[in-house]
Amino acid sequence: MDRRARKRLRVLPAIAGFALSFLALECLLHAIEMSPAWRVLPIVEREPGWPDPHTGYALRPSQTIINVREQRAKVTTNSAGMRDRERTREKPAATFRVAVTGDSFTEALQVGDDATFTRRAERLLNGDDTSQRFEVLNFGMSGAGPVQQLERARIADMTFAPDALVMFVNVNQLQPRAMSDDTLAPAYVRTTDGAFTLGYRFRERRSQRLRDGLAGRIFFALMDHSRIARAAYLYLLHRGAAMAPAVSADAPPPTCAHVRARLHRLERLWQAAANDRANEVLAVWLRAVEELATTRGMPVALVMMGLGAPRADCPAAATTRGALLEHIRGQVSGSRFGVHDGDADAARIAANGAISQPLQGFGRDLGHGHLNDAGHRVYAQLLGAIIAELPPHAPTAAHQIADPARR
Repeated sequence: MDRRARKRLRVLPAIAGFALSFLALECLLHAIEMSPAWRVLPIVEREPGWPDPHTGYALRPSQTIINVREQRAKVTTNSAGMRDRERTREKPAATFRVAVTGDSFTEALQVGDDATFTRRAERLLNGDDTSQRFEVLNFGMSGAGPVQQLERARIADMTFAPDALVMFVNVNQLQPRAMSDDTLAPAYVRTTDGAFTLGYRFRERRSQRLRDGLAGRIFFALMDHSRIARAAYLYLLHRGAAMAPAVSADAPPPTCAHVRARLHRLERLWQAAANDRANEVLAVWLRAVEELATTRGMPVALVMMGLGAPRADCPAAATTRGALLEHIRGQVSGSRFGVHDGDADAARIAANGAISQPLQGFGRDLGHGHLNDAGHRVYAQLLGAIIAELPPHAPTAAHQIADPARR
């Protein structure tokens, strides 16, 4: 046997040992996920979504993952790519079906499937009364701005024909720059004749182009089935990236001057003249929502988030906040959808329920981040009250849900 052959023979045990070690580690990581040990032992975080040609990003259908950010939770998506249980396309008899859109608060990857506020609201609305049933469909999606939410609402309408729509929109996302930037998601861009249309420049991104090709299929197969490949990808993705410093739960609240300045900037946006570019983009979005509502004869509830709960120690900011809400409501007066003050309503429900703990964050980060269990309980009551007031009115449900007395 020549030297080259002997060298190859010596390499074979090393290759076999590496392969066995790789396989053993893969089996161990998979076994941890399938056992109760996933709650405490190290696991590899998996991505529930992928590039989408309609909304830029979307949840993948029929996924089960363990989310490890903020709090560990085993979460699933249904066959339609929703953060929800399986739903039939045809609505069951005597059922009032509501589609709910929102960002990562609504998507709720931080809690188990039955703990999301959409699922809790459905249980609250149904109660023990079987004369009319409610279905609350969760179309929440991480990072979804107002334009993406509108696209999700259109998908919901085509797929499940809901009777009503509730949109949880962060007021800070209703900004002209964000609503006109189509590099990551659909947005309103101006055409040569000066009108606005939806732009899809994000479709030119490599991830979008490769998703359905051979390379994309191989990539997602590796991410789904190999925890080691997923760990290597995460390491390469985040290597050298500076992590944002954690916000201390004991950090003081923003000053009244800071709160008022932020609210004043938003107020100026909403009271902008009709020929102002900022107001034009906003008006285009509002008309598109109203068109969807009118075409379908579907009531829409617009739940404004991001204003922050009113602070008794900031009377000047409270005045600006009230003026801002009046401007928002004035923009949609006479339309088929109403405006709700989500942060104030949630704070009122929490106070009425004697819930003193923060509604966001887990463990040491209590007060910051996404909704915790208390937050989902409060938002479930908020959503239930909104749905109970939607036409056609549902008196059988209205008495079961705490009314936040919005106006």
